[in-house]
Amino acid sequence: RNGFPPILLMRTSLARLLSISRPQKFKALIARHYDSIQLTIPNPALLLNNVSHRYSNLERIIMEYIDNAIDDAEEGYREHKCYVEPLEIIVDLHRMEGKLVNISVKDNSRGMSKDKLLRILQHVGESHKAGTPWLNGQFGFGMHAYRAAADKLKVRSKHAEDPVYELFVDRMESSFEPAQATDEPLYHSSSNGSGTEVFLVNVDEDWGRGLTPEKLVGEVQLHFERLLARDNLTIRIRELESNDGSILSKTADEVQVVSDTVCEPFDYDEVKGADFKIESPMLRAHLKIAEQEFDGQRARIYLLGRRINEIGSILSFLKRSKYQQRLWSHPQLIGYIEVDGVEPVITRDEFKNTPAREEMYKLLLEIEGKLQNA
Repeated sequence: RNGFPPILLMRTSLARLLSISRPQKFKALIARHYDSIQLTIPNPALLLNNVSHRYSNLERIIMEYIDNAIDDAEEGYREHKCYVEPLEIIVDLHRMEGKLVNISVKDNSRGMSKDKLLRILQHVGESHKAGTPWLNGQFGFGMHAYRAAADKLKVRSKHAEDPVYELFVDRMESSFEPAQATDEPLYHSSSNGSGTEVFLVNVDEDWGRGLTPEKLVGEVQLHFERLLARDNLTIRIRELESNDGSILSKTADEVQVVSDTVCEPFDYDEVKGADFKIESPMLRAHLKIAEQEFDGQRARIYLLGRRINEIGSILSFLKRSKYQQRLWSHPQLIGYIEVDGVEPVITRDEFKNTPAREEMYKLLLEIEGKLQNA
């Protein structure tokens, strides 16, 4: 009309409407809405796939799904100060003719309702755990970690009296079918049939190469060391072998169980050396200067029972440390430091720059002086 572009006519009409009949605050609100630019993501799958490559190895990806299983039972553990029903998490490495093709993580915890199962996969970055300080998942991305290393994700879950629901997500697609009820029960479940099974389907050959049960057991024992010390918590790593391609539909009775290992916490009391134990509202430490070099147990920081990193590899702390890796990466310094109130980055190997992090680092600097003089 009169040669003006439609967008200009719309803005002119809006301005006239605001000037005639709207209160000032409402006018400002409407104006901001029309002046702001909303972010759009044309290909969510491509973005998520790229973000997933922040994971550096397959072990870290598997930890995400073990984490979810532990978090699912944490409310009950905190309420009763124990696991009322033993929590068992089974990680299976499915091989076909020697090649790692699928990975499954099964637990006998509370399971997920249909709505929750859909929400955690659809609403990326919207974690229901973010406001709960004792739960580990805070970013709402963990279920999508599979994208770095496998073609598809299959999830089967049962909650309370619900049926078993299952769904598939393809990393190359930006949409997926809603969860469907199935009559096939869970292979591994609680006494009332609840639990969750997660399958990483068609693992990339480059990612699967070199992952052995022994290596995964070692990583689980390091990563969940403080949680493995709990009674009634068991994490098992199994290697299964099949000669056909239908591994996902098979039970353990239909495949060859090559190995089955229960992960165990490390016993620092068995190592001879000088102990340093510290208790404060923010951290609890058990460090030891061993009498001889001890490989594999270098001093580490744990948050909510999970390993963040070896202290000698946390660069933001080393910038403040006087002795740096000469002390913190010394092969005779072993042990753990459990911390509270700090926030990890999304890859959970560093901490966000917060006042709580600075307070924690001040305490660590006080500890390092005592260790250096020992």
